[in-house]
Amino acid sequence: MEPQFNSPDINTTTSETVGTYSSISSFTVSYGNETEVPLAVENNNLSIYRFPENIGTENPAVVSSSYAVSGTGHYLMLFANVQRRTQYPYTADPVNKPTRVENANRIAGSSDATYDINYLISNINNTIRTTEAFVLHIPDTVAYSSRQQYDEFGIGGTVAGAALTGAGSFQELMRNRNAAKDPTAGAAKNLSASLLAVASKNLPGVNSGGQAIFQNLTGLAMNPMMEVIYSKPTFREFRFDFLLYPRSKSEAAELQKMIRRLRFHHSPEIFKESKGFFLVPPSTFDIKFYYNGQENVNIDPISTCVLETIDVDYAPQGWSAYEEYNNPSVSLGGTGMPVGIRLGLQFRETEYMTKEHYSGTGDTAANDLANGVSPI
Repeated sequence: MEPQFNSPDINTTTSETVGTYSSISSFTVSYGNETEVPLAVENNNLSIYRFPENIGTENPAVVSSSYAVSGTGHYLMLFANVQRRTQYPYTADPVNKPTRVENANRIAGSSDATYDINYLISNINNTIRTTEAFVLHIPDTVAYSSRQQYDEFGIGGTVAGAALTGAGSFQELMRNRNAAKDPTAGAAKNLSASLLAVASKNLPGVNSGGQAIFQNLTGLAMNPMMEVIYSKPTFREFRFDFLLYPRSKSEAAELQKMIRRLRFHHSPEIFKESKGFFLVPPSTFDIKFYYNGQENVNIDPISTCVLETIDVDYAPQGWSAYEEYNNPSVSLGGTGMPVGIRLGLQFRETEYMTKEHYSGTGDTAANDLANGVSPI
C-alpha cells in the first residue's frame, strides 16, 4: 500500500496549477500541460521558490531587509544571476548586483585599488542579478574550508647548492682565519665534496647509480635543501545537502518545480545565432544566510558561486511514494510523488579570498567587525 497524503492537506481536483500568486510573468514556465507560477514575496517583488512552504513566513510582521523573506527562523537563500547573453526571459534586479561585483566595487573604494586587475576582471560583468531566488532550511552541515597552495622547492644536488655550501665554509674560515693554518682548506674541501656529489648525480647513463656510488664511498647523502614557497590561492567549495519530505501535494509540487528550476540554471544553453557552435554558460548564484528576515552576519559571507553539481536522490531511505486517495493517476506532487528527496548542491566560488575581503577598505570598513557588519 502506497503512503497517502492526509485529506486535509491536499486538494484532489484535477487541476495542477499551484496557487494564484502575484508573480513576475516572464518566469512562467510550462511543464507539459501544467503551468508553473513561481511564488512571490509581496513586499520586495522577488520570485521565490521555497521549501517548506511556510519557511520564513511564520511572522509576516517582521520587517525584512531588501532581500530577505519576511518572517522568523533560519533559512538559506540562493539568488540566481543569469548570463547577459541568455536568450531566455528574466527580470533584472534594479538595485543589487552579483556579490562578486559588489565586492570588487567595495575593495576599489580606495584609490590605489581602482585599477587593480582583480577589480577590472570582476567588473567585466557577464551576469545579471535577477529577482528569482530559492529558499531552503539551513542544511545540517555548513562547512567552510579555505586552502592556500604551496610548492616545494629544493636546490640540493645543484651547482648553486654546492656554491652556497662553499660560501658557507668560506665565511666560517674567514671568522677563524687567525687560527687556520691553511685559510682555504675548509672551503675548498667542502666545495670540492659538494661539486663531486653534484657530478655523481648527473653522471650520464647511470641514472641514480652515481648517487649510490657516492653515498657508499663517503657515507653521506645530499641534503635536498627543501623550502616551501607560496604558489597560489584556491577557490573555496561548498556542499549543501538537504533531506526534504513534502507534507502536502502543493508543497511536493513546489519542491519538484524548485529542483527543475535549479537544473535550468545549472545547465548551459545553445547560442542560437551560432547555429549550435557556441554555448551560453550556466547561471551563477549568490548564497546568503538569514535569520528573522535579516542577513546573519555570524556566518562568513560567500561570494558569487557556480553550481558545479546537483545530486537528486528520489529514494534516500528506500523507494516509497505517495498515492492520492481514490486517484491512481500520476500527477505533479500527487500520486507517484516520492515520500522523500535528498538534494545535494555543490558550489564553487568564482573569486578567491584575499586580505582585502576581510580587512575592508573605505571610511566604515575598519569598524565592520566591531559593528557586526559583514566585511564582504
